[in-house]
Amino acid sequence: MFDLPKRRTAVVAPVYNEPGTWRDICSKLRSYFDLVVVVDDGSDVPLEDPGWEGIELIHHAENRGKGVALETGFRRCLGWGADAIGTIDTDGEHDPRNFRDILMRNSRHDLINLSRAEFFGGYSFFRRTRNSVFSRILSRKLGHRILDTQSGMRLFSARAVQACLWHGLPKGYAVETAMLEIVASENLRLSEVPMTYEGAVRNGKKYRNLSVLTADLRAFSSRLMPHADEANGVKKSGDAAARRTLKQ
Repeated sequence: MFDLPKRRTAVVAPVYNEPGTWRDICSKLRSYFDLVVVVDDGSDVPLEDPGWEGIELIHHAENRGKGVALETGFRRCLGWGADAIGTIDTDGEHDPRNFRDILMRNSRHDLINLSRAEFFGGYSFFRRTRNSVFSRILSRKLGHRILDTQSGMRLFSARAVQACLWHGLPKGYAVETAMLEIVASENLRLSEVPMTYEGAVRNGKKYRNLSVLTADLRAFSSRLMPHADEANGVKKSGDAAARRTLKQ
């Protein structure tokens, strides 16, 4: 849970081949967060450090997937001492201004999911269908109604991030649903609030083909949602330090 007067805020912004949007988004994030961690996940043209105060740029030598990029950013935020950590996509789907109101609240929730549901009427058929299917399945499993399970814009407590690191995250776009399931499995507090501002882009690159939906369906096949070991086909080792902290 967060305590507003004592919070140190940070946000993780994964970037993979987003040359036209990432700089503007990350510049705006500096208005709301003490630290902006930009993770270049092996972009074809490596990002150049803008040299702005409050922004740190981390490079992956190759594309490792959104889940790994988030883990890299999460570890940096925890190491810096953040106790409220945001995530945001950098393809233009999310307006950074949506963070303003939730950062001003003295919230006791461990994950606040920012929902785009009010804007779904203008989205592609594939995007609406994908969100509808997984929102129904995951809401039933969590026992908590979530309208936008695919939102990449969220605010976490430090212990929710520690839980994600211990369980591990899928490499691909199933990461969004995986984080919701992890937080619920640890009996942490989850809430959802509607976005006030719509992003400049309605149908980002992760909604452009059916392979994304196919991957999500495979991810649900064994027990509705995988942890990273099932999604990536490897044995889960976990993050021991994160687990020790989580249990405290």
